[in-house]
Amino acid sequence: MAIDIKRGLALVAPFALVASVAGFALSAHALYQTQALNARIVQGKVEAIDDGTPPQAVYAKAFQLRSEGDLDAALELYHQLEQVPDHEIQVRVNYNIGNIYVTRAQIEAMFHRLKNIGTLVGIARTQYQRALRLDSDFFDAKYNLEYTRFLVTERDADQQDYKGGLGRQYEQRKVNWAEFQQIPKGLP
Repeated sequence: MAIDIKRGLALVAPFALVASVAGFALSAHALYQTQALNARIVQGKVEAIDDGTPPQAVYAKAFQLRSEGDLDAALELYHQLEQVPDHEIQVRVNYNIGNIYVTRAQIEAMFHRLKNIGTLVGIARTQYQRALRLDSDFFDAKYNLEYTRFLVTERDADQQDYKGGLGRQYEQRKVNWAEFQQIPKGLP
């Protein structure tokens, strides 16, 4: 009986060894690909975005474009990421889309094109609220959502049904666009 067990182990051991080596090789290859992707992201060399590009690389490229000032291209990539099943990416995507719309509102204000500012800020609020629905502890989204309350005129505030914050019973200070200096700082 002991001899049969030894023979069985002798037959199974090579297969187990081959499976272990194959698993190790697959893990090493995946680690190499991840390291290569991280190196490309750090160097800002995520060039071509296609269907096979990992969401993290698309996110990094969108952030790079936003940092370079190409808001439209960044917004397009962020919208591609909205359906990604990764929870953390969805939170960050909604937050960054909100930041892009606040930046656009700031640009409109600098050129005294006040017509669309309320709409842009409203879209930013919606994006921050989406981020907060996914992660209610995301401080930067909370801060930026509260900050956007001060970026619209009284007429715009009366037309929008704002949910959250202190509520209408508290007096809030309305910021004139001339006082608006920069968008809120926060994590990407």
